Amino acid sequence: MGIKFLTESESTYEVDPDKMMIRRLSGVKEPSDRQGPDGVFKRYGFISEIEIGKSVVILWENEDADSDIFRMTRTSHVTQLEN
Repeated sequence: MGIKFLTESESTYEVDPDKMMIRRLSGVKEPSDRQGPDGVFKRYGFISEIEIGKSVVILWENEDADSDIFRMTRTSHVTQLEN
């Protein structure tokens, strides 16, 4: 489907770059409001390159058409990556 990665905080994400969608599959802590519930894809506007040893920066697609504010998530460092 896409790219899966695991972070130092033990969260697992799946990215579908063709559709610009990402979801958190699981994690030790509760997902943030920005991420939404585990297992549910959410659209992003930008995602940084996914590399082992680096954080991933996600700029979420703006859900309010009248706002120029973008919400951002920075993951902990990536420890595993599979394409």
